Amino acid sequence: MAAPLTGALALGGLAFAAPGEERLTYAVSTLGLSVGHAEVVAAPLADGYTHVQARAWSAAWYERFYRLDERLESEWRADQGSRRYAADVVEGDYVESRRISLSPTAVSVRFRRPEEPGVDLQLPPFDRAIDDPLSVVWRLRHDPPRPGAAETYELFDGKRLVRLRASSEPAGACPAPYEARSCLRVKVGGAKPGEVKSDAEVHMLLSDDADHLPVVATLSAPGLDVTATLTAWSPGAVR
Repeated sequence: MAAPLTGALALGGLAFAAPGEERLTYAVSTLGLSVGHAEVVAAPLADGYTHVQARAWSAAWYERFYRLDERLESEWRADQGSRRYAADVVEGDYVESRRISLSPTAVSVRFRRPEEPGVDLQLPPFDRAIDDPLSVVWRLRHDPPRPGAAETYELFDGKRLVRLRASSEPAGACPAPYEARSCLRVKVGGAKPGEVKSDAEVHMLLSDDADHLPVVATLSAPGLDVTATLTAWSPGAVR
């Protein structure tokens, strides 16, 4: 997952982050095959927001069969939600650019596809903190539901407001970079049937400690599971 990463360098399979910057690197697999890579980089901004960049892309051999290059970017604050979201997506023959700006006075959305003239929307503001498709993952990561409890999260994807339901349970020890950690098993899906495309769910192993590391995340959709496994982590000052 990540756009160009300022101050970050990958060397010999290890990730080094600039001060205050956190970097997570993933191997992506499906049907037992390694099909891609993913990265997430987060850094604190001066006004209390967190800047999150994410990228997922196909492995070289797999790109001959299916090209994926998805770049996401968000500015998020726990008490304010998202204020900016950008997505540049290539999935096979599908290409789209999306920009969302959320402020106390208006919500603006821009869609661009190569074969279409594009769409610009001006919508009324939300009266509460709303997440975007990337920041909701960050919110879940830093404030997961307690074991045995469920939480509801709201996100705006530029087209509609989606409510997600997350629950967790203890999962015991799980392998993480550098050391095994105690983990939570977290399940995330639509708050009601049909609210999420194909009724897909995300199943995640999240370390049950102050770092809340997303050790493994599996997107489970009918007929296909895609799993991202954490291979390297560079902790920063983002908490």
